[in-house]
This record gives sequence, C-alpha cells and structure tokens, in this order.
Amino acid sequence: MWVFLFSVLLMFLMRNLYRLYLHPLSKVPGPKLAAVSHLVEFYYDVLRGGKYLQQVENMHKVYGPVVRISPSEVHVSDPRFYTEVYSAGGRKRNKSPKIASGLRAAESLPAIINHDHHNLRRRHLNPPFSKPATRAVTPTIQSKIEVVTAQFVRAYMKDPTHALIDLDPVFTALTADIVTQFTFGKDLRFLEDQKFNNVIVGTVREMTGQYHVNRFFPWLSPLLDVLPPWFMYTLRPKLAGMYEFQNRLNQQPETKENGSRALINVLSDPSRSPEERSPEFIRDNINILLGAATDTTSGTLLMGLYYLAQNRSLWLRVRQELGEMMPTPDSPASWPSMEKLPLLHAVFNETLRLGPISIRSARVPVDETLVCHGHSIPPGTCISMSARILHMNTEAFPDPYHFDPDRWLRADQQQHVKMMQALVPFGKGNRDCIGRYLATAEIYMILASIIRRFDVELYDTTPDDVAFTRDYIVGRSEKGVWQVKIRITGVVEN
Repeated sequence: MWVFLFSVLLMFLMRNLYRLYLHPLSKVPGPKLAAVSHLVEFYYDVLRGGKYLQQVENMHKVYGPVVRISPSEVHVSDPRFYTEVYSAGGRKRNKSPKIASGLRAAESLPAIINHDHHNLRRRHLNPPFSKPATRAVTPTIQSKIEVVTAQFVRAYMKDPTHALIDLDPVFTALTADIVTQFTFGKDLRFLEDQKFNNVIVGTVREMTGQYHVNRFFPWLSPLLDVLPPWFMYTLRPKLAGMYEFQNRLNQQPETKENGSRALINVLSDPSRSPEERSPEFIRDNINILLGAATDTTSGTLLMGLYYLAQNRSLWLRVRQELGEMMPTPDSPASWPSMEKLPLLHAVFNETLRLGPISIRSARVPVDETLVCHGHSIPPGTCISMSARILHMNTEAFPDPYHFDPDRWLRADQQQHVKMMQALVPFGKGNRDCIGRYLATAEIYMILASIIRRFDVELYDTTPDDVAFTRDYIVGRSEKGVWQVKIRITGVVEN
C-alpha cells in the first residue's frame, strides 16, 4: 500500500516537474499552478460558474499578451495574431477536443475536431447559409418583426403611461420563430404565446449552463444518450423535451413559403452519404443552430437596445438616417442594403462588440510552429483567443466599456484596421460562424424597425442586469441571463 502511494506521489511530482521545466510550453509565461494542473480552470469554471475568463483577462495584465493558462493551452490577447490562429485556406487547424466536448453535440459542425473532415462537412452546409439564401429569408424575418411591432403598438394604445416590455422573452421568441421557420419550414408562432414561452430557449440555456461540466467530464454526454427515455425525462426534462419537440416537428406539414428550402431538407437530402444524414448528425446540427440563433442573437439585440435606449440623441440620429430607406414608420426594413447606412452600420458593429459572445474557442495547428511575441508555440498545442477580451482591447477600442458607435465613424484608416482586427463576434477563418448572415440580417432589421417606429426608455433595468461576469459560451450576469425592460413612450406616426 505504501509503495503504491509513494509511486503515485512520485509520478505526480515527475509530471509536474516536466510540465514546469521540460514541457514545450515551459517558457511561456503564466501562473505555475495553471501550468501543472487543470484544477485552477476547474475551480473557476465549474465550481465558481464560468469565472475563468475573468482570471485569464487578469493573467494578461500580469504576464503580457501570451499566457499559458493550462498545461497544454496558450491564450493570446493580441488581435493581430487572430488570423494566425483562426486561419483560412490550406493552413490546417483542428478543433480543441476539450472545447468540442463541451458542446454536447458530437456530430455538429462546430464539434468536428479534424480540419479536413470539418471542411468537407462545411462545404455541404454552406449553401443555405449564404448571403443570397439569407436574403430570401428576409420576408420571414420581416413578417415576424411586424408581429412584434403590432404587439408594442397595442401595449402603448392600451396604456400609454405604462406600456412595459420585458425584452428577453420577446427577443428569444422572435429569434426562435425565425430560426424554426428557417430550419423546419414551419411557423411555430412562439410570438403569439401570451408570455412568449418557447421550448427552445429553456433547453439552450440548460445546455450552455452545462458547458464547462461537459468539458471536464466528456463521458457524461455519451452516457446520457444511452439512458432510457423515461430516465432522461427525469434527469434532464428540458433536453428531453427538445428531442420530443424535434420529433413532433418532423411529423408536421411544412409551410408553402419555406418548406422546400428548409435546412432539415438539406440535412436529410438522400443524395448525401448515410453518415451525413444520420439522425445524430441532423439532431446535433439542429440543436447547435437553434442555440446559436436564439440566445446569442437575442442577447445581442438586448445589449443594443439597452445602450440605445439610454441615448436619445443617438436614437434620433439613427431614425433620421433610416428615413429615406424606411419613409414611413411601418416600412419594411431592407437588408442587406441598410448595411450601407454609416451610422446604423456603426451601431451594428458596436452592438456586436459589446454583445454576448464569450466562448474561448481553441484551435490546434496541425503542422505549423507559430511564433507570437517571441514565444514559439509548437504544433499540437491548443491556442485560444476570446472575443470578449479582444473586444475590450484598449488599443483598438479606447474606453472599451463605453458604447460609442461614433468611434467607427471618426476612426482614420489605421485605427479602423485595428478595430476590424479586434472585432470577431462571428470568428474568422475556415470555422467562422456559418449563420453570420442570418444573425446579421436579424439584428439590422429588428433594431431598425424598433428605432424607426417607437420611442422608448429603460425601465427597472440596471447595469447589473447586463453585467458580463460569467462565461457560458455567451455572457451571463450574476443574476443569470441578461434582462432588459423598456417603457414605450411614443409611437411614431410619420
């Protein structure tokens, strides 16, 4: 027994000495405890609840732009290095297995580890997410926006002094209606529910809430998949409910408007290989899309409205700019032509910069040694960068916590390059966000429609309600999900 204990302690000591002094990353600066063990990351992300990103940000203040944050992972905060890590073309970058396991969707596009395998799958899935394909979806987006604006008008007409709107359930129902129409070709009318309830957002938030646990215990997900359905309903009722929801949708008829081009038909196309239309492949990709297209997009809209509602002069400037493109308050929003409006485009960029994306998504260079600030990072090393940290870069964005769309208008060419290098809400390279055009269209059209038609002010909302203190793929406050409430103070007639 004593011999066994001594052997374990000796192995533990030798491993730590190797990681500190002989490991290929031993020269990269960072906390010694993080270099020898994952316990620091486990403590802050699992036990404290999504708090490690804050610690990583503090590490950069102490150790510089390149930090060893775990035994096998390096984190970089220099925006100029982003395209080296998240590269395009033939430069091979695998996905970090640890990050992929956290998604609990092994067959989904973001969870594919191998570079070549990902590229093959991505090519097959690109067409329905292209800019022209997204433009064809804008009538659906507009029709759902009109449901929301009609509800806002009714609330104001009913009681002009007390027209209060809780934006989180509204925006999650709105984005859920849009993405389910896009995905299944079926109108689920979440917006018509009196309380805007929808099965998607609850499931998504449960899944993201388990992200860090899944990263450290990747065997949990396969175990859950083989459990009897009754046990799954008992243990994870929201997730089980999502599976039942998908099965029920597959049995419903498609709408004439979007049925033929619904994503489910692309995923299940008989011309694809059996592997690429397996039930697991379809389920996992749909789950990831539903999550990304609801919680992240609605969170971005929340943040945009939170800041815009506090700046009356900016609100009116955007409305004036929209006047020619939307001559009446109920004119349809036109995307992508409204991307050409300078101030609205600046508002869009600044909203994305302060939006909810926080995931520390690592890449693994397959056959390249990367050099950053004098530190050699060998092939096979996990290298991560965080959109949240880059978006707070003071060189690119002076006074980074201030919502300032005008920074994009007054920047000279050199500063604009710095800002664009640091603005990475959709990622870059071969693995950038496949749904970026859909999200872009929604954000432009929804913000424009609300600004053009309504006057609003914040109600019962404090900075703590939208504080970025926890990382669960998207930002969370100490209270949980972001909450923004507004009072409609006027409806524009002309």
